[in-house]
Amino acid sequence: MDRAAKTLTDSVFVLHMFHIKETHMKIEDIRGAVADTLEARGLSNRTFLREIRTGKRDESPYMIGALACAAAQIMQPAG
Repeated sequence: MDRAAKTLTDSVFVLHMFHIKETHMKIEDIRGAVADTLEARGLSNRTFLREIRTGKRDESPYMIGALACAAAQIMQPAG
């Protein structure tokens, strides 16, 4: 699996772990979910995790993937 596919897979995993169901998700919640999941999966770089939580890493592949997945969930028809 290439790096982009793994990042997207990780981002989808983040959202499934977070169980985002709301239509008005707060970016702070997504940042926290991404950081918490990365930490749970063994990432120990405290600086990187803190930067995700504070919004300094919104351009990271993890955040971009998580935001794309969140947008896709919002756009799904209610069922």
